[in-house]
Amino acid sequence: MPVRLLRRLLPWLLVAASAALAMLVRYALIEPVAVAHRCNADAAARWCGLREAAVLAFTRGPDTWWSDAPGVSALGWIGAAALLAGALALLRRHPLTATLAAALGAVALVLYCFQSGALALLVGVLALARSQARPASTPANHAAG
Repeated sequence: MPVRLLRRLLPWLLVAASAALAMLVRYALIEPVAVAHRCNADAAARWCGLREAAVLAFTRGPDTWWSDAPGVSALGWIGAAALLAGALALLRRHPLTATLAAALGAVALVLYCFQSGALALLVGVLALARSQARPASTPANHAAG
């Protein structure tokens, strides 16, 4: 595989891998009822802390800091991180920030932060596609030719 092709595919593979990892966390660690019962037992397994951290990442967020009411965050830490990465991708216009925004957006989308995940994924994918596009001809190029 040519290095140039691998360099173009690597960001997309990272986005796909992050989405696959988020699906593994969701469907193997968060959603199964048997896992939830095992982690709520008195003698919980050591890996239950990872499950609890994953659940807190989408049920709590910066919007719960100023609210004393118990409940689920509308944003979640994952959603907040995805939105921050999306804003950074818009400001920096760099393939690395675009890849980060798309990857975090995919993770947020899979892990219940739908709105912020969809926006970050869209911004990241568009910024990444734009960074990989061939430069368009500009009027200066036409005048020189």
